[in-house]
Amino acid sequence: MSTLFHELTFYLMYLCLGVLVYLGVERALFFGYLAKIGRYYEGYLADGAGLLEAIKGSGGKPDAISQALDRFEKKASAKMSEAEAGMIAQTFFFHLKGNLNRHLWIIDTIVTAAPLLGLLGTILGIVDTFSALASSGVSDPKGVSAGIGTALYATALGISIALIGLVLLNKFQATLDRILEQSKALFLTLASHSR
Repeated sequence: MSTLFHELTFYLMYLCLGVLVYLGVERALFFGYLAKIGRYYEGYLADGAGLLEAIKGSGGKPDAISQALDRFEKKASAKMSEAEAGMIAQTFFFHLKGNLNRHLWIIDTIVTAAPLLGLLGTILGIVDTFSALASSGVSDPKGVSAGIGTALYATALGISIALIGLVLLNKFQATLDRILEQSKALFLTLASHSR
C-alpha cells in the first residue's frame, strides 16, 4: 500500500511540474504583452487628451489594461468632482489588479506543496525499504541502497520544483508590480483629465 502512495507522490510532483511549466509560459506571455501595452500608453501620460485619444484609438484591444481604461473613460464624465473621479479610478484599478493576479496563487501553492510532497515521497520510500528489509533481511544491500536513493530523489525533485516556482513567482510579482504602477499612473491621469 505504501508503494502505491510513494508512486502517487511522484505522479503528483510531475503534475505540479507540468502545471508550473504551463503557467510559467502562459504568464510570461501575458505579462510581456501587458508590459508592452503599458509602455504604449505610458508615452501619453504627459498629455491627458492624448491618452484619451490613444484609448479611443486602441480599437477595443482585448488586453485587461485597455479594457479597464476604456471602461473608466466611458464611465467618467466632465461633471464629476475630483473625489468622484478618484473613487471610480480606484475601483477600476482594484478590479484590474484582481484580473492580473489571476493564476499566481496556483504557482504559490505549488511552491509550498512540492517540498512537502517530496518529503512525503521520501518517508514512504524509506518505509518501503525497511518493509522489504524486514521481510527478506539484509541479504541484498544493493536493493536497500537503491530504495533509499529513490526515496531521497523524491525530496530532491520536490525542492527543485519549489525553487523553479519561487523564481517564476518572484519574477512575475516584480513584473506585475511594474504593470500596476503604470496602470495607476494612467488611471490618475485620466481621473484628473475627466474633471
